[in-house]
Amino acid sequence: MVGGAASYATVHSRFAVVSHNLRLQGMLRGEELSSAYASADIFMMPSETETLGFVALEAMASGLPVVAVAAGGLVDIITKPGVIGELIPHSVLDLRVLSIPSLQQVLHIKQEERLCSR
Repeated sequence: MVGGAASYATVHSRFAVVSHNLRLQGMLRGEELSSAYASADIFMMPSETETLGFVALEAMASGLPVVAVAAGGLVDIITKPGVIGELIPHSVLDLRVLSIPSLQQVLHIKQEERLCSR
């Protein structure tokens, strides 16, 4: 996970099931951030107060589906839920998002792409 706004304890508690596999990278910029986008499967935007969400736009430009809280400017950006991402209530922003059918499909496609590139 990339970012630095949430406390590590909060992140680990939300993703307790996989916390043993969770690496918190902190804030990244430049080449390191580009590499993180390139190796990611999905982009999660947990902020309810982000007014525009430039990082979500960067993620979409990198081809990542965006899972975002249905708040702020992202409601106007993610206008095709299920195609370019999903808008969800803040209370569901944990591993339950992985059960969203459109995200399961994207993750399956990305897994196949990785297997084919080996």
